[in-house]
Amino acid sequence: MRYKDKNKLKRIFKATLDLVNQQGLSETSVSKIANRASTSSSTIYVYFENKEDLLIKLYTNVKKEMMREIYDGVDNYNSFKKQYENSLLKFIQYISENPSIFLFIEQFNNSPVSKKIPKNDLKEILQQHYDFYKKGKDKEILKNIDIELLIIFTHYPAMQFVKEVLAGEKELNDNNIYNIITMSWNAVKA
Repeated sequence: MRYKDKNKLKRIFKATLDLVNQQGLSETSVSKIANRASTSSSTIYVYFENKEDLLIKLYTNVKKEMMREIYDGVDNYNSFKKQYENSLLKFIQYISENPSIFLFIEQFNNSPVSKKIPKNDLKEILQQHYDFYKKGKDKEILKNIDIELLIIFTHYPAMQFVKEVLAGEKELNDNNIYNIITMSWNAVKA
């Protein structure tokens, strides 16, 4: 068994992100990734079974990182509303400051490969989300509706806003962020 180099893995992930964002998922091949990462295709197969496995592992890696950024440091002593506002602010900041990750996640979520993530991996990635929204529902602070709907009404408006910011159509400023957070809160609060 060959030794797996963390720096090489980072280069492979970075090359994959860049290529997917430039050319799309279907046009990104293992050989292009290897070339961009300054390694060989056979080296990539040391780390991953195939391109699909690489994409799934990259997705789970970046989603875990994003969840840590959103929920780590959420002060449980604050009101639930304040926790909600802080986590949504962190989400908006993360996706606007990491457009290559955000755009990759968007492409991946809209691809058939997204349906192939092992259920346990997906559950692990999203567990903080579900726990947070369940806490709000249990305390009767959030609407008593499906957690998936709460997540959609929280994050999708923010995602659309950031897409428009990245396209140069909207400005990322405190007033716009405040309005997004307020409207999202009003959509989910009990």
